[in-house]
Amino acid sequence: FVDFTASWCATCQVNKRTTLKRDDVLEAMEEANVTFLVADFTRPNDEISDELKRRGSPGVPMYLLYAPGEPEPEILPTLLNAGMLKRKLEAF
Repeated sequence: FVDFTASWCATCQVNKRTTLKRDDVLEAMEEANVTFLVADFTRPNDEISDELKRRGSPGVPMYLLYAPGEPEPEILPTLLNAGMLKRKLEAF
């Protein structure tokens, strides 16, 4: 799981509080053997900018979920919720 985020991004901060930092979501990631990576775009970064563009995202937030055996990640919605994310993780 890759969280493309920035400290100045209000939506990113809401998603962190409501979903990404919740104990039950973090436990679900651990149970699914998912690694939580952060691509911090707080300061300009060409590699992150290139990946956002490559995936068709106008900016942060962007969330990529790499499923086992799949060549490409799923791009998750900009607004996350714990139930949706946990259901996706259960499929692993």
